[in-house]
Amino acid sequence: MKKVILPSCALLLALAGWWILRARPSKIVSEQASLPSLPTVTRAAPPETVQPPAKAAMPAPAADTPPPPRAPGKPAAKANQSETAYSAGAAAKIRLLDEILQSKNDNDPRLDSAFNNLSPETKKLFRQKYAQLPAEGLNERGTIVYLLGKNLADEEDWAFLRAAAGAPPCLSLADCAQPAPPDDSHRALGVEITLSYPALVALAQAEKVLAAHKAGKPVKNEALAVGQAMEVVRAAKASRSAVVAEKAARLEQRF
Repeated sequence: MKKVILPSCALLLALAGWWILRARPSKIVSEQASLPSLPTVTRAAPPETVQPPAKAAMPAPAADTPPPPRAPGKPAAKANQSETAYSAGAAAKIRLLDEILQSKNDNDPRLDSAFNNLSPETKKLFRQKYAQLPAEGLNERGTIVYLLGKNLADEEDWAFLRAAAGAPPCLSLADCAQPAPPDDSHRALGVEITLSYPALVALAQAEKVLAAHKAGKPVKNEALAVGQAMEVVRAAKASRSAVVAEKAARLEQRF
């Protein structure tokens, strides 16, 4: 009987253990379900950046808004004409001319090489320089007549040469408006040549053109130059300077 009970007890114990193991998982699940849930932690959003208020844009002026009126008595500014009146080339020539005139060197080689083919602008400046010189500046005036006489191209150039040849004579070296005291004939002749120097230079330039034409050599603007050269001779013939008038008369007979 004891042998029969033991196997039966063992069988009962095995059944009880199986039942406990089967029931435990659902109990654990039910116990976990009954536990309070943890609160959900959410990260706070960063504070918003406060932007400063935008500045109001200035309204654009209307397209047809007139400019502010200019104050009375203040005319509009103009370009300095004295700085832009002539080109760099003409300015360089007039500076070189001034340099030579101040040196009073009539044999400066640049007189024969640096003033060829002058532009109309440069010749105009040289004529202005001639007019600005005092009447007693005979050597300086004669130098300008010589340079312009090398560059005869149009009627304006010849008109200047004609005016120089027929200009009223200078009466004395000290003052062209006051005659010099009488002197011996030999010295008087030398002084008169000096006093008439610009006119004699103009005659010499006209003579070169007439001589070249007579010799059959080429003359620049021949149709104009020959006739204008004779006009220079005629203007000089009417001069009140005896030296100038006599030379002009000889040239007229020659050509």
